[in-house]
Amino acid sequence: MGAVSPRPTAASRRSVRLTVLGLLLCAIWLSSSSSRRSDASSAEELAAQQVAAAAATAAGSSRRPLYGLPQPQLEAAVVAASEQHGPVAKAGSVPQQFWTDERRPWRERVFLEMLKRDMVQPRSSEYWAADPATGELALRPLALPYPLCHTYVNHKYKVIFIIHPKSASTAIKRYMQLCRIQQTDSCLSPLDDAAQLAPLADKWHEYFVFTFVRNPWVRAYSSWKFLRQGYMLPPGAVRLSPGDAPLASGKEAVHFAADDQEPCAEAGWADFCGDPLMLGRLCLAQPHCCPGREGQHFMHYHMTDQATCLLTADGQLAVDFIGRVENVDEDMREAIKIINSRLSPGVEPLQLGDEVAARNVGPSGEAAGPPENTRYLPAFQGAANSTCFRKLARFYAKDVKLMFPSLYATWGGEEASPAAAAAAATAGGQQLVWRRSRLRLE
Repeated sequence: MGAVSPRPTAASRRSVRLTVLGLLLCAIWLSSSSSRRSDASSAEELAAQQVAAAAATAAGSSRRPLYGLPQPQLEAAVVAASEQHGPVAKAGSVPQQFWTDERRPWRERVFLEMLKRDMVQPRSSEYWAADPATGELALRPLALPYPLCHTYVNHKYKVIFIIHPKSASTAIKRYMQLCRIQQTDSCLSPLDDAAQLAPLADKWHEYFVFTFVRNPWVRAYSSWKFLRQGYMLPPGAVRLSPGDAPLASGKEAVHFAADDQEPCAEAGWADFCGDPLMLGRLCLAQPHCCPGREGQHFMHYHMTDQATCLLTADGQLAVDFIGRVENVDEDMREAIKIINSRLSPGVEPLQLGDEVAARNVGPSGEAAGPPENTRYLPAFQGAANSTCFRKLARFYAKDVKLMFPSLYATWGGEEASPAAAAAAATAGGQQLVWRRSRLRLE
């Protein structure tokens, strides 16, 4: 006789009905969600919604990597220009230890001593932090600029311009002109002596202080490509001999290697994004791989964050206006309008032509088109680049906090403040105490 199937119990029938009901509700929710997503009217609106969603979403469980985002929100953050822009409330001046020529030897000594200690004891917890969820290491934010905050001044128009490498500085300087190249009423001179602004607090308050900032993730990739392709020998190369073709930047070599030198390291993007000081280290360890005059100094200068040179000693804004590289024409027009509204009697207003347009300058100085951030998305996509976004978010935490405060607040990170360098320098030995970042999940 065949086996008799057991009769379903009331509990099992109830379970089946609940399962079916749950599947039906899930299908209805998915359909509604899909319909809502299709209502997005433009890519820009969608990107803004995704960045807002990242800031509004809880930081997640302890398994979520610090500074991590779902891929759509990550890509929206890479594409976005600074949330904070235009006129802002200036609270004081950038610490003069960061921009005066007098303190440059101190800044260079402190930075290079840190670099050498890190090379002797790689991945030291003094300069590196492990993600509490994944254990992956990333560099902590730097405490001071290297070798200085590049500040320029024009006393007739009472403006101070703070520049950052790979942040439209070429475009702005082309418009305002540098006094060492062409003497004009609006030309800019280096501001490297505090006596030029005596008394400093009053003059910094009186002058219009402005800057342009660039998305930190895009700026990092642009800097890596600019330096790796333009100022270093290709991976595996061992020498550049007299008569060889110049570097991609067009620079001629000034140092030549012997045949027994080690092949130059690859220093690819996936490695660099977790260690932005890598190129400078390679120039110190393999000087034959950096045969131009620039060397490690040039490499490290391009890695300095932007926010350190825009903040007071206690972390408040030290500028009147923040422009966006991604909107340089629009924001420069606004800045010029403000400058002209503050002129002393008899000073001619500045005229803004069509020539102030951001260009992504390549290694040889060629203009490669506007720096649209969508061009850089592949650098943050795929398995090989999956950690680049969050590692750079840690190293450039001060930039993220300045430009994307809603996103930074979600992560809850606390970076080393600019005061860490200024306050820790003693009158005697001028030793710097590097404050460790305190990072937490919320």
